[in-house]
Amino acid sequence: DMKSIYDSRQRLKFVFIFTAILIAIASLVVSDMLIKDLAQEERQKMEVWAEATRLTASKNTAVDLSLVLKILEGNTTIPVVLCNDKDSIMFVKNISFPENDVEEFKKVKVKELKSKNTIVIDMEDGTFQYVYYDDSVILKRLLIYPYAQLTVVFVFIVIAFLALASTKKAEQNKVWVGLSKETAHQLGTPISSLMAWTELLKSAYPSDNLIPCMTEDVARLQMIANRFSKIGSAPEMEQVDLGKLL
Repeated sequence: DMKSIYDSRQRLKFVFIFTAILIAIASLVVSDMLIKDLAQEERQKMEVWAEATRLTASKNTAVDLSLVLKILEGNTTIPVVLCNDKDSIMFVKNISFPENDVEEFKKVKVKELKSKNTIVIDMEDGTFQYVYYDDSVILKRLLIYPYAQLTVVFVFIVIAFLALASTKKAEQNKVWVGLSKETAHQLGTPISSLMAWTELLKSAYPSDNLIPCMTEDVARLQMIANRFSKIGSAPEMEQVDLGKLL
């Protein structure tokens, strides 16, 4: 019955909403874990990079400079700058500079990276150097990933509700079509009877002035019943002269 269909549709709505919420929560939790793990891994990588930078200036002859240089060159994904205690750039890696306003760009870039990630290097001569670095491209993409998934979940919910609304509308249309055809069918029998009676009355009272009015009313009822019977049916197409029609 209609009540069970309505209840089923309501339950289906709640199932869709609950499923979407579970997907969103799971996505956020997993993404947050991956982001933290990757950020920690990049931090450790940059700490090794900072130590390699310190060893290049070391006076220790036992240091394997080839290994140190290999570590320095191994960073191909993380944007990083090495600055002195006055924040003047000493070394740059994985950062592209514009053709114009280079100095201004350097100042802005150092300030930007400094606000994100900083590693202090304690040099052997008592001075300090600073490593400022940004998140890698992979980490930045991973940061956007939860928002992309939430967008997909939102689209999923919208499509689900539109599908349910479309189903409900289709069911309502079927009900109206059924009622219209049933109405036309039920009206058909008494209208046919009335038409027959009006013909008999015309034969019995040919000069009566009221019988033509009754005939017109019955014909109007017949036309309405025919219209009701055609609801939901495919229209019959026919060619017409457009000029005459206009």
